[in-house]
Amino acid sequence: MSSDDAFEDALDDARDDADDASSDDARSDAFEDALGAHAARFPLHRAAFENDVDAVRALLARDDVDANARDDAGHCALHVAALRRAVGATRALAASARVATEARDARGWTATRLATDRRARACVRALVEANRAREKRLAREIRPEMARAVEGVGDFETRAAWRFGSRVLAPLIKMVAVSYTHLRAHETLRYLVCRLLLE
Repeated sequence: MSSDDAFEDALDDARDDADDASSDDARSDAFEDALGAHAARFPLHRAAFENDVDAVRALLARDDVDANARDDAGHCALHVAALRRAVGATRALAASARVATEARDARGWTATRLATDRRARACVRALVEANRAREKRLAREIRPEMARAVEGVGDFETRAAWRFGSRVLAPLIKMVAVSYTHLRAHETLRYLVCRLLLE
């Protein structure tokens, strides 16, 4: 699957989720908080609202700024950037390790879902790519620890038993699962863990 195909799948999934509700009330709350009386309390929100990438980066470099601060509507700065379709601010925020890209607002919506609802395709792409980069970085960091942990584990045997209530699906699932397990029975534990981490 190519990068564009993975992006299109993520976009379709997020669009399906967003079709259920409208975010007009969330947009107005986020804009009021970013520009109104709360702007002094949430400088990162204001920078995201204005798509001021330099200000976003400068604020993220400061220790006294909470990168995931919530306004009265439950939005963090990344949500405001997504709602505003501020591509530069969205990229800068998503690239920062301090920002929680999967944070949810008061209604349970992530920045990706908000950007999809606003039809901000470039923001969705930036968020999906940032999340993918974080997952790859985490896998690279964990891999040496997992390899060391696996080296200390001796050989073992595992048995699995499944019980299904369906007389139609049970034989089919058992056949597929057993063949998958059987194809990989020759692997050592170390290679199995490494393969599962890479998949």
